[in-house]
Amino acid sequence: MNVLRRLLSVLLVLGAVALLPVALAGSWLDRTVTDTDTYVATVAPLADEQTVQDSVRVRTQAAVVSALDPSERRRAQVEDAVGAAVRAVLASPEWPDLWRAANRAAHETMMDALEAEAGEPVPVRVDLAGVVRATLDLLRERGVPVGRDVRAGAVEFEVADSSDLDRARSTIQRVDEVGVWVPVAAAAALAVALVVSPLRRRTTVVAAVLALPALGLLALGMLGARSVLEAVADPGEQRELGLAVWDALVAGLWRDVAIAAGVALAVLLLALVLPRKRRGRGAPDRAWGDQAQTGAISRL
Repeated sequence: MNVLRRLLSVLLVLGAVALLPVALAGSWLDRTVTDTDTYVATVAPLADEQTVQDSVRVRTQAAVVSALDPSERRRAQVEDAVGAAVRAVLASPEWPDLWRAANRAAHETMMDALEAEAGEPVPVRVDLAGVVRATLDLLRERGVPVGRDVRAGAVEFEVADSSDLDRARSTIQRVDEVGVWVPVAAAAALAVALVVSPLRRRTTVVAAVLALPALGLLALGMLGARSVLEAVADPGEQRELGLAVWDALVAGLWRDVAIAAGVALAVLLLALVLPRKRRGRGAPDRAWGDQAQTGAISRL
């Protein structure tokens, strides 16, 4: 009977460990990536990052200068004026709101695209037209001759193209289907394994030991995904901005992995520190004494 209980507990522990990376990734995806409010709150601090501001400044300055189309004699002067105006906009209290609004619109477009039919060309971009308008308005205030009919080109950063959305669509749909059931199933499998196991301490240690390489595989997958993003992204400010957004989004998943690894290590440490329960040495002696006394009484 104990053999069957041990076998069942081992199988349940293996199932729980196999589900652990899926549970963490699915929970992060549902909590951070697919929820618009959480997504915007996660990427909002990037407005203060110098890398993001430099990427926005370069593209906005190029778009505004191209729209003004200055002569060669005045190009350097116009570029300086536009650059100063863009930097002023990015340093103003208006910039964080413009960044949040652009990312909210991009995320809503992405979620609509993920719910659309596969194959529909719906690229997702962060449109920073608000920064261009604010720059043009500031140039007018500073006396730079900018006509009201001037229209600068689009200042956009592509978040995902149609092929990326096609690959992500099935994953997002599976996450929506399973919901919280994967984390619940992992926790339930581990709980049942501890209940049926005749050696609960050893089962707990085995689960903690196996959880560490499982978390390591998840961490390697995250590093690999970042490497792929860095390799396929267009060089320049597009790549820098994309990596900054990626790092901000997966920071929550890294935190979850660190917490899970910390819990596993704490369990192992407690297993090494806490003393094991031992049977009292007097128990066999008492049993032998009882049998001897019973035999003596029977002889009487």
